[in-house]
Amino acid sequence: TEFFKNLPADDVNCAGPNGADQPEYQYLDKFNITSDNSKLASVWTNLYSVINSCNTIIVNVGANPDATAGMKAMIGEAKALRAFIYLDLVTMFGGVPLMTVNPTQASEFSKPRASKEEVYAQIEADLKDAIAVLPVKGAYAPADKFRFSKGTAETLLGKAYLYQGKYAEAATVLSSCIASNEYSLE
Repeated sequence: TEFFKNLPADDVNCAGPNGADQPEYQYLDKFNITSDNSKLASVWTNLYSVINSCNTIIVNVGANPDATAGMKAMIGEAKALRAFIYLDLVTMFGGVPLMTVNPTQASEFSKPRASKEEVYAQIEADLKDAIAVLPVKGAYAPADKFRFSKGTAETLLGKAYLYQGKYAEAATVLSSCIASNEYSLE
């Protein structure tokens, strides 16, 4: 998604042997964004595929009354990942369909767009849930350093707050992440 976000900003360039190479990328670069652009449709489909996987984990693992700490962390990771994907979607498209449960009937596949505020509210709720159950980065074994940590969820929540202009809330959550002493400037 970063590539798609940066094409119109000229941070990246769609290059090829001539100006007609990769026309659908060129259209994005020139702000000619249409609903029939297959490259953009592919990004949309892939992001919602990740949301589908996250929903499957959240619903199926969350339904277990004997959930272990590891299972709760898995749900936290799935919620953090879903929030990450919705943050990409809302910053690229504005309000998008909110799918927090996977459709089971044909009528559930075509949901209307939620407002940006509704999408951000879901992002915030998912990240707050994740922060409550995820371990700090230092608690992971070296082989698991790639996993979502509490600090990762906090920084995503801070970023979501910043996009909304909620600067005091962003300062609070980001200060908590800094105070954890789990991270340093590189």
